[in-house]
Amino acid sequence: MSALLVAALAPAAVLLHFFWVRDKYDREPFGRVMLVFFVSLLSVIPAAILEMFFNFSQYGLIGVALTVWLGVALPEEVVKYLFLRWLAVGRRHFDEVYDGIVYGVAAALGFATTENLMYIFADGGNWVTAIMRAVLSVPGHALWGVMIGYHVGCAAFNPDPVAKRRLVMRGLLMAIFWHGLYDFFAFGSEIVSEGTALLFVLGLFAVIIINWVIGIRYVRLAQAQSSFKRPPPMLNPISAMNMRVKYCHNCGHPEPRENLYCTTCGYEFPPPHPAQPGSGPGRV
Repeated sequence: MSALLVAALAPAAVLLHFFWVRDKYDREPFGRVMLVFFVSLLSVIPAAILEMFFNFSQYGLIGVALTVWLGVALPEEVVKYLFLRWLAVGRRHFDEVYDGIVYGVAAALGFATTENLMYIFADGGNWVTAIMRAVLSVPGHALWGVMIGYHVGCAAFNPDPVAKRRLVMRGLLMAIFWHGLYDFFAFGSEIVSEGTALLFVLGLFAVIIINWVIGIRYVRLAQAQSSFKRPPPMLNPISAMNMRVKYCHNCGHPEPRENLYCTTCGYEFPPPHPAQPGSGPGRV
C-alpha cells in the first residue's frame, strides 16, 4: 500500500519540479509554490459540486461529449483558474510571465493529486490505474495548467483591460477544449465497440503528446519574455553584467531600465512589483 501511495504522489512531484526548475531567470520561492499546491488539493471539492449538475452519459457519445466538456472540463479548469488567481496572481513574487506557468501547474497538480488518490484507491488500490494516470491524466492536468498559466501570466502584465480578459479567456478555452477531448476519448472508450475503443485509447495518447508540444512551446515563450533574462555570461559577459538593462515581458527585447515602454513592440512596463490583488497590472 505504501508503494502504491508513492506511485500516486510521485507524478505530481516530478512534474512540479520539472516546471519549477525551468523558471530559470527569477525562480519562485519553493515554499510559495508548495502553498499553492497544497491549498489546491481542496479544489476538487467545488469542482465535484459543480459536476453533479451535468451528466448526460446515458445519451451515447453525444451525451458523453456534453458531459465531459460542460460537466467536467469546464468546471474543473475554471476552479483551477480561480485558485491560481486567488493564491498567486498579483502577489509580490508574481513578477514575470513564467510565474503564471509555475503557479498554474501547482494549482493544477494540487487538483490532480487529490483526484489521483481517489481514482487509485477507489477499489482498494490499483497499479494499472496508477501507471496509466501517471503517464496520461496527471501530465494532462499539468499541461492544461500551463495553458491557463501562460495566458494569465501574459494578462497580468498587459495594461489593456480588454486584452487581459481575452488572454485569460483564450487560456481557459484552450485548457477546456483539450481536457474535454481527453475525457471524451477516455469515457467514450467504455461505450464503443472493441475496435473503436482501441482508436479512442490511441486518441488519449495523441492528446497528451500534442499537449506536451504546446506546453513546451509556452514554456519557451514565457522564458523569452522574462524581464529578468540576461545574456549568457560566456557569450556576452558585458551585457550579462549590465543591470541598467531590462527585458520586455512581451517580446524579450532589451531596453534601458528607465524606459516606461518597449521601443520595439510598445509594451508598457509594469512597476517593479505588481500590485496586490484588486488593483494595477497584477489584476486579471
